[in-house]
Amino acid sequence: VKDTTEQVEFDTVEGTSFIPKQMNEYDSICRAYYKLQEAFVRYGEGNPKIELNMKQKIQNFCNSSPETIRENKIAFDVGAAPGGWTKYILEQTCISEVYSVDPAILDEKISSMKGVQHLRMKMVEKAIPFLRDKKVKAHLYVSDMCLPQVSMQVDCLLAAKNAGILAKDMLFVLTIKCNRGHSKEYHDVQTREEVNRLSGIAYGISVIHLFSNRKGERTIVGFMK
Repeated sequence: VKDTTEQVEFDTVEGTSFIPKQMNEYDSICRAYYKLQEAFVRYGEGNPKIELNMKQKIQNFCNSSPETIRENKIAFDVGAAPGGWTKYILEQTCISEVYSVDPAILDEKISSMKGVQHLRMKMVEKAIPFLRDKKVKAHLYVSDMCLPQVSMQVDCLLAAKNAGILAKDMLFVLTIKCNRGHSKEYHDVQTREEVNRLSGIAYGISVIHLFSNRKGERTIVGFMK
């Protein structure tokens, strides 16, 4: 597969939000839910170097019809609480089991869903050794964690890879939350630095400023080799 890591083009397309104007009482869950949906729908948008077969892989992954084969399909949702991304994964993708990693409590409606395994622990310190001992491998890795340093999001993904708990060609979605500077240009620079760290180990990378992202947030979607 052609490696597109080095030639990432940032999306600048304008449009309307994927989040419905009227939300129910579970607003934080709903907002997270539609944020992940938007990341999958807009994958490759504004980047002509993303090949059609990669977009098709995303579409196949998000096929949640009754005929979808869900056996042995596992996801890690890192920083999962209150559970919007876990809910989306189980309802809208081919994943059958989600390890939702977060010391905080998941919403009861999410934690009671079939296929949810809530690990109330930090990812690097405890969850990675636990998952490695269980010989679990993820087909999907998503993280919308709030972290004190921009680099820690990719640090966590690389730690999981080094522990051998990521499957070949695994799909990942990361929210990069830039906490330095105020300009779009500087936020893009910080994001490029993180993308460059994935050079040689990831492919098909698409960087998107989602309508549901805050000003300093960028979403990275790609596949691990």
